[in-house]
Formats: sequence, C-alpha cells, structure tokens
Amino acid sequence: MRTAPIILFFPKGKGGAKMKFSDRSQAILMKAGSAALAHHRGYSTRTLRRRLEDDGLTLREYTDSLRARETMRLLTEGHSPTEISREVGFATPQSFCRFCYRLFGAPPSDLQRRLRASPPGE
Repeated sequence: MRTAPIILFFPKGKGGAKMKFSDRSQAILMKAGSAALAHHRGYSTRTLRRRLEDDGLTLREYTDSLRARETMRLLTEGHSPTEISREVGFATPQSFCRFCYRLFGAPPSDLQRRLRASPPGE
C-alpha cells in the first residue's frame, strides 16, 4: 500500500521573523500558553500577539508550527503519541490526535509508521 508523503507547513513572516524566541520561550508557549510566555517576556498577551502579527503570523500559526516540529522530532525518536501529547502541551491525547489530523491529515500512529518506513533524507 502506498501512502502520501508527509508535508509540513511552517509559516514565514513578512521578510523574515523579527521576533526571536529562545528554546525556553518556545517550551513555555507550547506547555503553558500565550499568557505565560507574555509574562516571561515582560509583555501583555495583546502585545505578544501584536508583535507576532507584525511578522505576519497569528499566535496559533506560530504555536502550531512549534508543536508540529516537536511532534515530528518525537515521533521520529519513537515516543508514544500519549507522551508526545503531554510534551507538546495538549490537555488530552484526543486533542493531540485532532491536531495531527488538522495539520498532517493523519493520526499520530500513522505518521510514526510512515516516518519509520521512509528512509532518512527522502
């Protein structure tokens, strides 16, 4: 059976991102949300959203791109979907599964199977 390739979309800002987030800031955003990240950076939540919008991104697009990258890394390393759902900041494995369907068109277990079946660099 032939499966469709996994295609990732990571939004880019207008002319390159001006806002840079450290790994710590990215982890805060994924696990604790925008209010925690805004507090960590000394902004209001609205200012954080405005700064991302200046780069041509919504907060959801940015968060989704972080979660997608981390999901693919963890799936490749062989972590279970339940572990990954906690690691990338979802309240339940079901919400993580819906996220995977929305972004990748397949449940996490199918993505992991496809990643294992395709050789690196393909």
